[in-house]
Amino acid sequence: MKRFVYLLVGVTMVVGVLAAPQATDAVAGGANGRIAFDSDRSGEFEIWTMDSSGNNRINVSREPDWDDWAPAWSPDGLRLAWIGGDLSGGTENWDIFTANANGSGQVNLTDHPADDMFPRWSPDGSRIVFESDRSGNVEIWVMNANGSNPKKLTNHPAVDGQPVWSPDGNRIAFGSLRSGFPDVWVMNANGTGLFNVTASPSDDFSPSWSPNGKEIAFDSDRSGNMDVWAIRPTGSGLRQLTTSTADDSFPRWSPDGTKLTFTSDRTYGEDNVWVMNAGGTGQVALTKTGSAVDELSDWQPVHTFVDVEPMNVFHHNIESLAAAGITRGCNPPTNNRFCPHGNVTRGQMAAFLTRALKLPAASKDYFSDDNGSVFQDDINRLAQAGITKGCNPPTNNRFCPDGNVTRGQMAAFLTRALKLPAASKDYFSDDNGSVFQADINRLAESGITKGCNPPANTMYCPGSNVTRGQMAAFLVRALHLPAVP
Repeated sequence: MKRFVYLLVGVTMVVGVLAAPQATDAVAGGANGRIAFDSDRSGEFEIWTMDSSGNNRINVSREPDWDDWAPAWSPDGLRLAWIGGDLSGGTENWDIFTANANGSGQVNLTDHPADDMFPRWSPDGSRIVFESDRSGNVEIWVMNANGSNPKKLTNHPAVDGQPVWSPDGNRIAFGSLRSGFPDVWVMNANGTGLFNVTASPSDDFSPSWSPNGKEIAFDSDRSGNMDVWAIRPTGSGLRQLTTSTADDSFPRWSPDGTKLTFTSDRTYGEDNVWVMNAGGTGQVALTKTGSAVDELSDWQPVHTFVDVEPMNVFHHNIESLAAAGITRGCNPPTNNRFCPHGNVTRGQMAAFLTRALKLPAASKDYFSDDNGSVFQDDINRLAQAGITKGCNPPTNNRFCPDGNVTRGQMAAFLTRALKLPAASKDYFSDDNGSVFQADINRLAESGITKGCNPPANTMYCPGSNVTRGQMAAFLVRALHLPAVP
C-alpha cells in the first residue's frame, strides 16, 4: 500500500503508519461472483474486477486523471460504489460515485466540497453509509442510495470512520479513536447503543461483518505487525487468521461466508489481493504483481433472481429451492425473476412438487381442463401419485390449474405428498370445521408450518392464498433442503 491515502485519523500519510481505505463488507447471502479491487496498474488508481481465481481482469472505471478506489458492491451485485477524486487540478476532493457493474452510468452521489469516503450499501440496497468531514470532523453519515437526504449518525470530537452494515441492517460497525486508541465499535443503525468491540491499545481497523452476522473480521497490529483477526460483535471469541511477518489487512468476507479476501505485501514486494478460507487456511495470492499496487477488494454477491432482495425473509429458502432444481423462475425463458409476492397457482404447485419428489411420468390424462397448460404433464404426475384429487368434488374431472392455492389446500398437497402421520393435537384456533383441519395439524406437528400470526401463532389462515415466497419456505422445511446463503 505504498500510496497516499485519507486515514481514519483524517490526515494524509504513507500507508504502513496506520491504515488505508477499504471497501465495503459483503452482503449476506448469494454465491461468490467477481472480485472488485483498486489498482494503479494503468497509471492512476482505477476500479478493476476479476473472477474468483484472479483471472479475466477488467478495468471498470476507466477515468484518466482520476483516482478511483475502495470499491463496494451493491447487495444485488449489479452496481458498484467507490471513492473518486479528480487529479487534474493538482488537489483532490473525494466524492462517492456509483456505476453499473461494467462501469457505465457513473453518477457522483455526494458532489460536496468536503471529503466523502468509504461507501457501504445497506443490505436492502436502499441506503449508503459513509464517512465525511462535512461537519468539520470525520463522522459517520448515511444517505439514500441515490445520494439524497444525508444524515449524520455520530457526533463526537474523536474521528469515527470505516462504517459497515451488519447483515440484517440493524447495526453498523465502524472504526473510532474515541477511546484514545483505534478500535472497532458497533452501534445501532440510528447511531444509538455504541459498544467498543475490540477495546485494545493496539491499532484495530477495517471492520468487515460476516454474512451470518456472527463475527467481525478486522486488521490489527496486536501481534506486532498488521494481521487479520476476527471477533464476535460482543467482543468475545477473538481469533487470529493470518500470522505472516508481512502486513495483512482489509479483510472482506465472501458472500457465502466461506472465504475472505485481504490485502498483503508478502512475497511480491507490493500489495496484492489474497484469498483464504474463513478459518485462515489456504492463503493464496490472486493478483501476483510486483510492479503495481492491487488492494481493497470486495466480493460481488450473485443471486439467482433479481427480484429477491437479500433482506427478503424468504431469500434463503428461494435460493435453496433454486439450487435443488425445484424452481426455475417466473418469467420464462429468461427466468431471472421469482415473483416472491405472487400467488402460487395450482399448476405451479404441481410443478414444484413434481420436481421436488421426482415423480414419474403419468400413464394417462386425468383432467379435462388442463389441455394446453404448460403444467399438464406435472398435473398428471401429481394425480397418478395420489397427491391431488381434483378441484370439483365429487366428480373431480377438473384440476383448475390457474386457480390460486390456499394455505388449506397446500396443507393437503404436502400431507399427501409426504405421507405425514396423524397429529396428536389441534394446533390452531381458526381451522375448526375446515375440510383441511386434519392436514393442517399434520403439517404443524411435522414442523413444516408454525402459523400465520407470529409470535403467538395461534392461527393458520387456511383460506389465505399462498405466495411463491411462502411456498419456498414450506417446501424447504418439508424436504429438509440444505441451506443456501
